[in-house]
Amino acid sequence: MDRINLRGSGNTSAAAAALKALPGVQQIDVSATGLLLTVSDGPSLLPAIVTGAGNAGMTLTTVEIARPDLESVFLHLTGKALRD
Repeated sequence: MDRINLRGSGNTSAAAAALKALPGVQQIDVSATGLLLTVSDGPSLLPAIVTGAGNAGMTLTTVEIARPDLESVFLHLTGKALRD
């Protein structure tokens, strides 16, 4: 799972509702500064996400994609860090 952080202004609630309908979007968290999405394949979904957010009235200032590293995946699957 990739995480995409969208920062900006405008109608973040409408953008969250529109983006939730996209295939591959697993979860959306709304914050004061924008949206944090958990998606199945960030790079391939990014164009649709940026377009959808803009069409819903959100003006983006920053877009970041974070791909999990091996330690993050291990922690997610086992609940323990590599050194525990």
